[in-house]
Amino acid sequence: MSAGNAPTIRHAVMREYAGRRVTTFPPRVYYPNGLEYRCNAGYSTTGSPSAPTKISARVNSIGRFSPALPTACKLIVYQMRSQIKSARSGSQLNGVTVRIDGTSNTATTQNGYFTLRNLRPGFVNVVYERSGYITVRRRLSITGNINSGGIGDINMSPAMASDEWRAALKWGAQPRDLDSFATWWPWKKVCWYNRHSGNSGSRPKVTLEQDKTQGYGPETVYFANVGRCRYNCDLKYMIHDYGETGSMLSKADAEVTLYTGTRVAGTFKIQDCRRSVYGGGNWWHVFTIDSKTNKLKWTCSGGSLIQLDSAQLALANQTVSMPAKPKLLLRNILK
Repeated sequence: MSAGNAPTIRHAVMREYAGRRVTTFPPRVYYPNGLEYRCNAGYSTTGSPSAPTKISARVNSIGRFSPALPTACKLIVYQMRSQIKSARSGSQLNGVTVRIDGTSNTATTQNGYFTLRNLRPGFVNVVYERSGYITVRRRLSITGNINSGGIGDINMSPAMASDEWRAALKWGAQPRDLDSFATWWPWKKVCWYNRHSGNSGSRPKVTLEQDKTQGYGPETVYFANVGRCRYNCDLKYMIHDYGETGSMLSKADAEVTLYTGTRVAGTFKIQDCRRSVYGGGNWWHVFTIDSKTNKLKWTCSGGSLIQLDSAQLALANQTVSMPAKPKLLLRNILK
């Protein structure tokens, strides 16, 4: 009893018939022999990355395939389920439209989350938009499903005046607590135990808007009145590993997005800034703003490294000498 010639299954190759490797296709198939196909790379039986890629069947006594053979393997696609927060308040942000640029694939955040489906492997350009907020564009590599806590998460900033800047830090679960530091003039400092500094004169005004201690962020610093400075005008922004684990480079998927006015001024990933990580792996100098010109003077991902002067370094490192328990107590009081 024959089922005829073995059928073609699109995006698959027939590997075996009756326990032997197929060298000439299509073979004529007979009861009670079995057939085996394999989906091509990037395909599966259902399109799910976890679905089988092997297809097996047998010719039954009435000359049919059992189980029935599919007509094709399906392209493997992925989904992105990610979270968007306000960089200013740290709260989940609703009403954000997220789309794959150049396609009709869109989603809108509910309770701060969105899900984009049917993502093909490779690079995609993702656009995040909400009225009153700065539009963010990201080029992401799709190699598998993306979940919250991954590369699809962002912190969006409201639109600002041209002399305002906002730095939003995000990272993974480890290290548990990364802290933002801003120093200038040369003894001014904003950090977790001194959250406000500056005035409305010729000096910048800096505020630590969000201080997160359980991973992920956002940890956010806001700069205002930038561009009126006359001397000692370098605003340096740094990240400190509060737990002094020395593991920021190896564990922290740390990333800083810098906003100004109505645009994204830059995105800085610690893995692209290895030369600006110092202090035993516990400090990361991310960027310097020239508060006289209201422009970026230096970033960790481009140009030669601007070394911190001794006064700035001593100012930043003052936190390291504080005992852990008083630091934690002070932080809880401030919160």
